Amino acid sequence: MTVTRPTSPGVLTAYPRTGAAPPTASNVNFVAGETAANMAVVQAGTDGLIGVYHNGPGASELIVDQAGFFIAPLS
Repeated sequence: MTVTRPTSPGVLTAYPRTGAAPPTASNVNFVAGETAANMAVVQAGTDGLIGVYHNGPGASELIVDQAGFFIAPLS
């Protein structure tokens, strides 16, 4: 996850979009004008998607790359 061009400080939190509440820990912390990145391992929601919560009062641009996924072992 990368945040770029934020107009104010804040945090980004990635979480399963459906089936779970957002966690209390952030994935990326940033200040105004700073480009910041961090790797996050995020479980997909029941709909197969993730959500990203942005708590800053300003605007920013977000870049998310999916680099892989885990498959449950066969029983």
